[in-house]
Amino acid sequence: MTFATCGHDCNKCDYYGLECRGCAASSGNPFWAEFRGYSACPVSNCAKENEYASCAQCKKVPCEHWEDVRDPELNEDEYERLVEERKQNLYMFLHYLKLQKDKNG
Repeated sequence: MTFATCGHDCNKCDYYGLECRGCAASSGNPFWAEFRGYSACPVSNCAKENEYASCAQCKKVPCEHWEDVRDPELNEDEYERLVEERKQNLYMFLHYLKLQKDKNG
């Protein structure tokens, strides 16, 4: 699975592999950023500034940056479901990081 910095499952995105290569491959500069008036994704920028591998390491999730990049086509229920899914993905990622740290001492 490929996850964005914010926990979004890239494999569920219609643009992944076409217009978008994912956060890691695009260095946090997804194709849609310019259409939204950003030079890069605010979520990825925040993670970089705080030296986080992802939002999984942040205590403010979800934050205003998530709201800033919210898909305008989603209604409130759809957005809330997506936020919960992303939070679960981040939890799994954090668990993975812990396992790797424990494994490597």
